[in-house]
Amino acid sequence: MAENRLRLVVEMGALFVAAPILVALVARPGQVFPSVLPLLGIGAVLLHLTPDFRWSSIFQGWRGIRLPLIAFAGVATFVAGWIGIQWLQPWATFWLWRKEHGLFWALLVAYPLLSALPQEVIYRTLFFRRYATILPEGHFATVLNATLFSLAHLMFWNWVILLVSFVGGLLFAWSYRQRGLVEAWALHSLTGFLLFATGVGWYFTPEAAARPF
Repeated sequence: MAENRLRLVVEMGALFVAAPILVALVARPGQVFPSVLPLLGIGAVLLHLTPDFRWSSIFQGWRGIRLPLIAFAGVATFVAGWIGIQWLQPWATFWLWRKEHGLFWALLVAYPLLSALPQEVIYRTLFFRRYATILPEGHFATVLNATLFSLAHLMFWNWVILLVSFVGGLLFAWSYRQRGLVEAWALHSLTGFLLFATGVGWYFTPEAAARPF
């Protein structure tokens, strides 16, 4: 039992701590997302190998999602994103809509499937299913999850992204632990896209990554 716990600790540390730091140190602006793909693949394999896990189970519970919560989170994100970008980079307000119409609509479709879903599968389903026995109790596990989720965004080298990711991580982890993956995925998809739409998404671009912190 002790050996198994130690293996899980080392495994979790390698995937959720060492790997993001390594990517942040070696990846150049514009290479961020390709650098993350191997980590997502490794995470998917580990999840597949997790005892008693079935891929068919990840979308269970979709009838229990709280639409008012999702709507409130969307409105709050839009307002906070708009206020934040006005304070930080006013020129970037709605930049995606104003300058990149095609990218705006592509992101609306692609972000939930190609970004939010893989992140939720790895950072929520894998994290809470495979490493349940070594996680701290209660809300400490949620905070730990949000911290590691924020660390995954270190590659952008920007305090705005780290803060936004931590707050989002708290929301997504709390939602996952209450209602499962579908609601957390819906929250991530909507709030993430709205951050891009308001202009905060500029901080995720290679141009912003080239200007650390």
